[in-house]
Amino acid sequence: MKNRLSGGDVTQRLFYCLLAILFVVSSRARAADERVELLSEEYRRWLEEEVVYIISDVEKETFLDLETQEEREAFIHAFWRKRDTNPSTLENEYREEHYRRLAHANEFLGRDTFSPGWRTDQGRFYIILGPPVDIQNFESQDGIYPAELWFYNNPELKELGLPPFFYLLFWRRHGTGALE
Repeated sequence: MKNRLSGGDVTQRLFYCLLAILFVVSSRARAADERVELLSEEYRRWLEEEVVYIISDVEKETFLDLETQEEREAFIHAFWRKRDTNPSTLENEYREEHYRRLAHANEFLGRDTFSPGWRTDQGRFYIILGPPVDIQNFESQDGIYPAELWFYNNPELKELGLPPFFYLLFWRRHGTGALE
């Protein structure tokens, strides 16, 4: 005697499995959110604004698991040391360049929005990829949305899994607002 499930039983079991998966995922997200909320303003800003685009998921989880200020300071020091492009110098060129890009994004790329520049699409790409080789602006062209075309030509971008040269097109949806 075979025990067969009806189509309704299969659908119901699938629904409950998906519901359980969603519960587990949302529980983990809430736990991470709670750990972020417990951070001081300085560490929260560092994690959610300053390094949000360059920190790996594993590094973020590790940082959130730390319990003391000394552990967090040591982590931040190691985080930047790991990325230092020239450890033989006193300066950390990578960190300096990262904060220069962040400052540029905040000063110039959020002007047409209600968001800081680092939160815009242009800001995110500028922080991650650096300045483009060339920018073409199509603000007052008839028949097209206002747009900017950024051209990148940098063999080092292969390290990020990108081709050595490519274009990024940002446009104002419906002709208004921030470039996306």
